[in-house]
Amino acid sequence: KAPPPEVFESPCGFVEYRRPRVACWPVVLSVPHGGQLRPNEIPDRTTGCVEPDWQTEELANETWNEFGKGRIAAPAMVFLRLHRSKLDGNRGRHSCCEGQNYQALEAWDVYHRWIAEALKACVDKFGFALLLDLHGQSHRRLVTELGYRVGVDDLLLFDGVLDMSTRPCSVDALLRKDHPWAGRRPGGLSALLRGPKSLGAFLETRGFKCTPSPAMPEPVKAIPLYKFREEQKEAEAHADTAAKCGPPTGDAAAVTYFSAGYSVIRYGSPGEVPRQAAP
Repeated sequence: KAPPPEVFESPCGFVEYRRPRVACWPVVLSVPHGGQLRPNEIPDRTTGCVEPDWQTEELANETWNEFGKGRIAAPAMVFLRLHRSKLDGNRGRHSCCEGQNYQALEAWDVYHRWIAEALKACVDKFGFALLLDLHGQSHRRLVTELGYRVGVDDLLLFDGVLDMSTRPCSVDALLRKDHPWAGRRPGGLSALLRGPKSLGAFLETRGFKCTPSPAMPEPVKAIPLYKFREEQKEAEAHADTAAKCGPPTGDAAAVTYFSAGYSVIRYGSPGEVPRQAAP
């Protein structure tokens, strides 16, 4: 039975880091949008989405516990305890909080420093690391969305066309010709995202519906997507104010898919991150 992890907290308790005493998994869990703390000394954000993700804390704890199961150590997990209305850890430092509040920025620094530390520990031991940036969602119930920094338009392409894409994504390291495991790779980008040896395929064999995957290769169908976009253009042309952020509903929910955010870009495709967003 594995010993319990070391648990660290930032000075104000805004960030929690569960660091395994015995590294058993080349995996790091990051949780930017599950916090509930709303300290008065940190002003509310006035731009961007301020709503927390759906049941993210429960999702994070269930995932972390499932890795361990009392037999071996669970992976490292970094949890941002601040509410999203105070700090968005899945944004660059220059736009993560209101007014560049020093306490919020300190929490952002600690959050990403601990993620980087956990990833380095995995690379040092295993030669690689898998970052799982966890977000709860309610627009596609009972379906897990896997985001690789590949948008819905690209996922609508045929596999052969998708494999020719030159857009950066979070699995670029696995696609390099000089990668030590290049000869064992199951194929190109399409195979990594939705082929028979993709993460989506493995989740499906365990009974979890997910997308992209062999059974659900694209999260959104073309005709509803393009129809919704045309309706949105027409609505925006007549709208006086911007819509508030929140869980998508109705037609919007059917065409919603989150391909990735700042953290996945920062650690999986760092060449895309502007200098001011990645100190």
